[in-house]
Amino acid sequence: FNDHFIGVPLLLNFEFLDRKRIGLYTTQGVMIEKGIASRHIQTIESPNASKVKRILPERAPGLQIGFVLGAGVDYRINNQFSLYAEPSVTSWLVNLGVGQNIRNHQILWPSVNVGARFNLN
Repeated sequence: FNDHFIGVPLLLNFEFLDRKRIGLYTTQGVMIEKGIASRHIQTIESPNASKVKRILPERAPGLQIGFVLGAGVDYRINNQFSLYAEPSVTSWLVNLGVGQNIRNHQILWPSVNVGARFNLN
């Protein structure tokens, strides 16, 4: 299967260390995703060793809801700009009509987000 989703994270951060250059925080919340497209790719092998590949488009209805928990470090370059790294784990426990996909077969999904932040204060 080849599934495509669009998602919106709703996260709360709690900063427990705030120094001049370094900030440490935890993050928790939910991720809501809507299926937008799905393809089932099927490969059929015949006895003469030839392969036939079929692509079957399918609807991707429903929603998936995941719960996110993580921690992060924020390194401030100046008052307007900082770099961050945020390891987290997401558990996709609620499947509202999406059907079978890779997230149904593995409970915990680790990830690491890294990037730059611009402060508008």
